[in-house]
Amino acid sequence: MVNATPRGVALCSRTANGVIVPVPAPTRSQTPRQAEALRTWVACDDSRKETAAALGIRPSTVRAHLAECRRRLGATSTTKAALIAQRLGLLGRDVAA
Repeated sequence: MVNATPRGVALCSRTANGVIVPVPAPTRSQTPRQAEALRTWVACDDSRKETAAALGIRPSTVRAHLAECRRRLGATSTTKAALIAQRLGLLGRDVAA
């Protein structure tokens, strides 16, 4: 659902009980490391363990980067965050989400 606002367009979502709530607007303010973690997670077939090995960091750090990506992109899952990031051009052309 899309509602017009004085500043432009805001995305809204309906909760299970029918309440309409605003969805945070996607932001491009990801750190380079967060974007790299998301891009690598997509390339490693959704594996935090493989992503951590590829980046030389702990899986818990990958989890934290992906959680921040989800928060900043307003996504409810990492897969949705990857799709949003791809649409915004944040993953680069060589990654197919």
